[in-house]
Amino acid sequence: MRPLLLIALLSPLAACAGGKSSAADDTGASAADGTDGGAGGDGGDDGSADTPCPPEVPAAYQYLWDCEALACEGAPKLYRAATGTSTADGGLAVEEQWFIFRGPGDYCTDTFTIEGDASPIDPSTFNCSECEETYEVTWTLSTPNNCGLIWGSLFIDDDEVVEGPFDGFLMFDTHSPLSGRNPDNAMLTVAAPYDGTYIYPDPNWARGTATPSTSADGPPEDYVYANQGVCLGG
Repeated sequence: MRPLLLIALLSPLAACAGGKSSAADDTGASAADGTDGGAGGDGGDDGSADTPCPPEVPAAYQYLWDCEALACEGAPKLYRAATGTSTADGGLAVEEQWFIFRGPGDYCTDTFTIEGDASPIDPSTFNCSECEETYEVTWTLSTPNNCGLIWGSLFIDDDEVVEGPFDGFLMFDTHSPLSGRNPDNAMLTVAAPYDGTYIYPDPNWARGTATPSTSADGPPEDYVYANQGVCLGG
């Protein structure tokens, strides 16, 4: 992964102020074929009689997600769900699934592999002053583009970058400023994709848990997180 220069990163941060705060809030989820929202996903089973969510949705979210996009008034709904690990020497590896739901039984799923290393950059650069862990990472699409989307429209507001990979930062807020580690290892995940000129911080990328895998209060850790769903477009 190419190094990012701190001086080049700090300068455009102000230029992004007032711009988009979410990597998916106002993009419309451009499709690679030029249609709005992406056509021709993998569709599939509606799930069981008890839940409209398809079997690809992790069990923990089967009864939590709006898999029919009912709350989006005809627009697609995006969910992210991820698992990953960090190492004591600063490495990070995460598999992040992106689910796009367009209506009952109409959905697609793509997976991004996230790899990177701990970064010395202060997380307050990305509006996450309370984050304890900052990693410089790359999102790489590890499945075919099942959703047929121009992924640049979701990561960096660029309709010309179809599949990436996308550089940026992933940060974890795992502790309370006053009382130590969050109860039940709760964690806020903040992301900041970077296009070489501008950064796109998303303070609500996901929430989940960061569970230390040793007696140390910090990495190495196991991560599980998901977002609460975002309506795309409109």
